[in-house]
Amino acid sequence: MDLRTWIASLTLLAMPAVPGCRGEAADPAPAHSDVPVLVAERIEVPVEPESNAKLETGTIELSRPFEEFAPWPGEITAPAIEVPHEMPVFAVVLDQPLVDLEGLKSAFGVDGVPFPEEEFGGVWHLVDADKHLYLFRDGAADLHVLEVLETIDPMTPMEDEELWDRSQGTLSDLGLLEWGPVEVSPVRTGDLRMEITDGPGAGGAPWTTLRSAFWAQRIDGWPAFGPCSEIEVGYGRDRELAIFSHCMRRLEDVGRFVPDAPEVALERYLERARLEGYWTAYLTHLHSVESLEITAVTLGYWLPESGDAFNAAAPFYEIQGVFSGLDEDGSPVLTDMLWYEPALADLAAGYFPTHDLE
Repeated sequence: MDLRTWIASLTLLAMPAVPGCRGEAADPAPAHSDVPVLVAERIEVPVEPESNAKLETGTIELSRPFEEFAPWPGEITAPAIEVPHEMPVFAVVLDQPLVDLEGLKSAFGVDGVPFPEEEFGGVWHLVDADKHLYLFRDGAADLHVLEVLETIDPMTPMEDEELWDRSQGTLSDLGLLEWGPVEVSPVRTGDLRMEITDGPGAGGAPWTTLRSAFWAQRIDGWPAFGPCSEIEVGYGRDRELAIFSHCMRRLEDVGRFVPDAPEVALERYLERARLEGYWTAYLTHLHSVESLEITAVTLGYWLPESGDAFNAAAPFYEIQGVFSGLDEDGSPVLTDMLWYEPALADLAAGYFPTHDLE
């Protein structure tokens, strides 16, 4: 089967922008509350990132003025990147996990008989006291230790060095540091902080209940994007394992293609967004838009979540920018723009089938 036939055979879904996780502000607590108000906050610290692409002199240039693609003024400050002559597309092999259920049970000390569930395209779920172990058809796996996750007690201090060493040891024991075209590298730490902001106990120092190490996947040397691009290993309470989540899948090379130049993919995104009037979920933070600046266009691989009909790892461009505008009160606002665009026209036509852009 050639690459175009294989792409056409996929049942592809329209993909919204993936803006990341942003908590909504809670209603303000009443003044002088007699009940403690506990607020949780996720603090993340990035590791020095690796270079994602080789940069050229100058910036990306469109074939026509920016205003012909968008209803507002705009500019592009994203540096041009050197695109390889060809890149592989990988199909996800189902029901052949890199770490099977017995391996996961042994690694995490979980016992019991798993039962099937239909969510996320099919998953085996095993419950052992407060431990919940999940193995998905595409090979992804999660472990949740509820007794540790649900506590709000301060955890025993855990330094970064121990956090990275222990998480790396877990990945090494499972054989997930490197496999085939996939390798992982540390990307950031995440702390779950608690603080009493009102009522009895207010004014005290915040405390940490959970510390996580996040590892990013790279495929064939390129960065991975999407909901399944990272691995999390988290610890809480007495530095006990609280959460483990990975999406490393067994991949099969199904063909190679010449990726579109970044300006071609960027123009395709802008044209589609103009026709549909939908740019990014971040736009909901603005009442009116005055301008858009495209600040970065990065080539890599999109990794969808388990159960997605697009069951593959294919080259995409991550497009980042900043919208300038006004909020409902008329005050100036800047808000992020983030989009993932297929690096192949045939793939984009299947992923976003609502308009014939030609």
